Amino acid sequence: MVIDYSCKTPLRQFELIIEGRSLFVNQYFLAEISPYFYALCFSETFEESRQGRATLDDITYDDILELLNSICPDEDFGLGPRIDAKNFALLIHLSNRLLLMSLKQQLNEILKGDLQIFQMLSCSQMVEILFEAMVAQFSELAIVSLCKRISEYDESEVNKLINVLPAPYNKLMQEKVQKFRNCEEQRFNQTFVPRSSYNWNQFHMRLFF
Repeated sequence: MVIDYSCKTPLRQFELIIEGRSLFVNQYFLAEISPYFYALCFSETFEESRQGRATLDDITYDDILELLNSICPDEDFGLGPRIDAKNFALLIHLSNRLLLMSLKQQLNEILKGDLQIFQMLSCSQMVEILFEAMVAQFSELAIVSLCKRISEYDESEVNKLINVLPAPYNKLMQEKVQKFRNCEEQRFNQTFVPRSSYNWNQFHMRLFF
């Protein structure tokens, strides 16, 4: 069941104001999983903690709502995170932006696997995930895994998407992805050796005696 975060409850008392709209969250739960929310909700030096509300200017309402539905307990007391391919890039971005350390670590571990959950994603979606992972300083193993997957897409499409990204990430991404293309080409050239149908060990087929 989807929780309605637009209303206060006995547990959800802290107000987040995004794009002029309010979401009410359990500040104790968020403070347990994020030093950002711990400071925002409980630090005496933060005016927001005294007022019981905070305005987030650089995040959209829908993105925060997706985050809350992904990481917070649901009405059946089930605890996430609920991660899928479609919200993966967003969760990387917000885990880094809001210092959600456990979520960030879990996302990093998923990327170090076989990436089966990303099979149906488009090239642009995969490039977005790689960009967010690099900004969030994910492990090299996670980055390499993503680059290997992206190298399987059309080269011109990948380059077009990467070129519009901000420096220095665009250059770094292009270099890392290209390394895998070069490796694959080299491996193909080493394994593909044209062979003659003539077998020199079949003496009866030899041309000369």
